[in-house]
Amino acid sequence: MNMNDKPAGNFEEPDSKPGRNHTAAPGILPERLPEPTLWPAVLALGSCFLAWGILTSWLMSAAGAVLFIMGCAGWVGDLRGVKNK
Repeated sequence: MNMNDKPAGNFEEPDSKPGRNHTAAPGILPERLPEPTLWPAVLALGSCFLAWGILTSWLMSAAGAVLFIMGCAGWVGDLRGVKNK
């Protein structure tokens, strides 16, 4: 068998690379992603302060709880705003 011989079986070269030239079905719109925001970082900071406050002082826990609630409310508010647009 030399290099120009094709192997036995149904091995055909694809016309294009996979993942290219795909068209969306009619009537289906692409999903809209939310804009980047700082609310996840506020939520994470609040949870860290809350946990740190459990070990140190109730004032740190209170600050963490406030940040945690603000982060949750802000993030959910942003996501609900994207859904309504």
